[in-house]
Amino acid sequence: TSATLAQASFTVQATVAANCLIAVSNLDFGLHGLIDSEVSASGGVDVTCTPNSTYSIAMDGGLAAATNPEQRLMRSGTNTIAYGLYADQAHSRPWGATGSALVSGTGAGAVQSIPVFGRVAPQPAAVGNYTDTVIVTVTYF
Repeated sequence: TSATLAQASFTVQATVAANCLIAVSNLDFGLHGLIDSEVSASGGVDVTCTPNSTYSIAMDGGLAAATNPEQRLMRSGTNTIAYGLYADQAHSRPWGATGSALVSGTGAGAVQSIPVFGRVAPQPAAVGNYTDTVIVTVTYF
């Protein structure tokens, strides 16, 4: 007697949606007396996005809600220090929240480290510990 076979097939599938994770590092301009020359510092944004997804990274105006990315304000009480955040070390690409001030890229499925460059121009500053909080937002699709 010969065996009879019955067969059926099924589909195996998965859907991968665009997704990004973000991690940031602080930017510390350090300890200074007189701010009589430019002060620079750097930090970073690490994004991990699904391969071939596109993303853009925005930075808000900080607690002072600055609309100019080069005129954010660190505060110590009522005293302020103006500073800017940039996408390049030459400080020629201000990093902000809209349009050409965004930083964009394509996901690689691995961490992509994107440096953030800060600059404080010479200015009078009262004694104090100055801080600001900047919200970084990654939009992806």
